[in-house]
Amino acid sequence: MCGIFGYIGSQQLAQKDLDFLARHSQIRGRDSSGLLVHTGSGYLAAKADFALTKLLKKVPLTERTVFFGHSRLITNGLSDNQPVVRDGIAVIHNGIVVNHETLWQNVDLERHFEIDTEIISALARLALDSGATLEEAAQRVLDECRGVVACAMAVPELGKLVLFSNNGSLYLGNTAAGQLFASERFPLEQVGCHDIQQVRQPVSIDIP
Repeated sequence: MCGIFGYIGSQQLAQKDLDFLARHSQIRGRDSSGLLVHTGSGYLAAKADFALTKLLKKVPLTERTVFFGHSRLITNGLSDNQPVVRDGIAVIHNGIVVNHETLWQNVDLERHFEIDTEIISALARLALDSGATLEEAAQRVLDECRGVVACAMAVPELGKLVLFSNNGSLYLGNTAAGQLFASERFPLEQVGCHDIQQVRQPVSIDIP
């Protein structure tokens, strides 16, 4: 089990809300952590083999308005952490793709990582390169991956983030300053989100 969360806003997220989201995500896994942060000129991926709250001390988000976080219980791919970034696509994923070895045999792409999450970005890139929309690319992942997939996938070249899941362990809510997503509904309620929806079918959001 892992925890993912993110914020896409027009102003900074209150520190207390960020701390709450991070701590609640960390409850779902403390083995490793990762962040994807928009710096103003691009995206920075940070990964660590320790808990998320510790990583946030090294990569502060107090001045950032777009960021995504991952807190991981290691179940597959001991040597790799998330976010997984390849071919211009960054993925944070809660779950296990149990058929990823078979899927790699069916695609004409070189594998770079041990972690199962990489197949998500690979399948999405193949779909996008064949002319699919981002939502269609996400649906291909849902159609082909077996196991549990609750995912946030950023494609900066398109200025889009897409959220999707096959188990409903992903929620999206709104605030006056922007949108927040998390693996559970409770933390979004606690930070004052409204219009919270459970995400299953792909939902796309504009990002820088």
